[in-house]
Amino acid sequence: MKMPFAFCSLIVLLTASVSAQDYAIKMQQPLKVGQRYNLTVVASDSTEMTMTSEQRVPQTKKEERDIEMESVATVLAVDAKGRPTKESHTIVKLLQGATKEPLLAAGTKVIASRPARKRVFEIEGVPASGDVAKALDLAVNITSGGPTDDEMFGTTERKKIGDSWPLNETVAMRDVNDKLGAIGMSVTSVKGTTTLQKVTRDGDVDVLHFKGNLNATATASPAAKSPFASADTTMNATFTGAIPEDITKSVMEEGETMTMVMKASGKPNPEGLVMQMSLKAKRSVTHKCKLLN
Repeated sequence: MKMPFAFCSLIVLLTASVSAQDYAIKMQQPLKVGQRYNLTVVASDSTEMTMTSEQRVPQTKKEERDIEMESVATVLAVDAKGRPTKESHTIVKLLQGATKEPLLAAGTKVIASRPARKRVFEIEGVPASGDVAKALDLAVNITSGGPTDDEMFGTTERKKIGDSWPLNETVAMRDVNDKLGAIGMSVTSVKGTTTLQKVTRDGDVDVLHFKGNLNATATASPAAKSPFASADTTMNATFTGAIPEDITKSVMEEGETMTMVMKASGKPNPEGLVMQMSLKAKRSVTHKCKLLN
């Protein structure tokens, strides 16, 4: 049976109206001390470093890690922008590798904080170490300060589905320089865009789905205290997010995949040979957070 022309026209008009709707862009949901949330994480990282010289056989070191984590987190402290600086995590599961090896027993309480650049995890007052510390560092995101996602990837303009906007290059350049400066690198360029891909419904809440990218290049800083006289680095990162307009009524999901390639040359030993280093690193992390109160 054919639908009446008027009914078909109404469907077209309604579809056009929905697609033309615009949305306020907000990527960070500030948290408060005492808030609890369920955290689910799937993550992996890998590094491959090769050292070569004219008179030695190349030496390659590889490291890979896959983890799954679920915890009930309680926010213990936040910064001025509502980002947690200290949390308590009651472990539901923390598994590693293809065999799902348990790294911590269910019920273990972990205190996560970042007193300096490095995240610190304490279990019964003792700093975590080894595989446990590396897995927690991969899974738990305690802010290092700097700009928020809104300041770097966001926009103050309302956007429609399919709209894209550029990365705030000034803010991004300062942030990436701060991070890579710790390893003696100076960023020479940074580019990126963010797109509002779609909007879905979770109950009575709109959920905005974003995808962003950041591409940066860096060279060895002249002032770097490093054994490498020359170094070039490229970094590519892709970010995805499903951010509800009201986080108290829905689940927030964020994903990040980052790759970094570095090539350097120098004398790790001042009395030794000139060495060439090639480093490839990749990290992929997906977080799902659901507030419990």
